[in-house]
Amino acid sequence: FGKDAWDKIVRQAGVQDDSDILQYEQYDDSLTFAAIQIGCEVLAVDPETALDLFGSYTVDWLIESGHYNLLKSIGSDFFDLLSNLNMMHMNLER
Repeated sequence: FGKDAWDKIVRQAGVQDDSDILQYEQYDDSLTFAAIQIGCEVLAVDPETALDLFGSYTVDWLIESGHYNLLKSIGSDFFDLLSNLNMMHMNLER
């Protein structure tokens, strides 16, 4: 959807500078849920589609950024992935 859509979502979520939220930090769930809701409105998609698109983008980004082995190592199924998500974030911080 591009940078213009991202900028609009970030602006409507009340974030002045997206570099503030593109760091490896924990954020309040209200910001995450607001961004999802605003994203759905901006992109004219339902929440399920928005989350699916975000997940696909994230996996593609991880692979293109050279993190395939990390992604592969965090689990062989969805439960393992969720259980090891914090570990993945910690590894990405390095």
